[in-house]
Amino acid sequence: MSEIDYHHWASLDRWTKKEAVLLIDGQDPADPKHKAFAVGRPPVAPGYENAAKLYVLLSRTDWAGRYGYHAHQISEHPQFIIKTAFDAGYAIPPDLLDEIKGRQERDAASRAERLEDAATTEVNTKERQNM
Repeated sequence: MSEIDYHHWASLDRWTKKEAVLLIDGQDPADPKHKAFAVGRPPVAPGYENAAKLYVLLSRTDWAGRYGYHAHQISEHPQFIIKTAFDAGYAIPPDLLDEIKGRQERDAASRAERLEDAATTEVNTKERQNM
């Protein structure tokens, strides 16, 4: 069995439900053996029972009620998917959780940098206007 590249998966802005349920279930969505796994369609193949339950959870999540965003805005976003599964009591692979936390930290630092750049630009613009 190959090692799952959680850094790669956590770096993506969107996951399909199939990718999400496989990752949370500790399976590599890139592994060709999962091509035949059809989420949301019975019968559930042996070994995919937990992934099928996760699929139902994600399909029936009230994204707007839970997070204040419409499903089309966040239902494929890795951080919201992980939080939803975690809050429902699903065990998240520790390496995946670490990578998601790392991404959150990188995203926060990037946002702070953009805000700082915007503030500097605004100050420079005002200075030029006053000259």
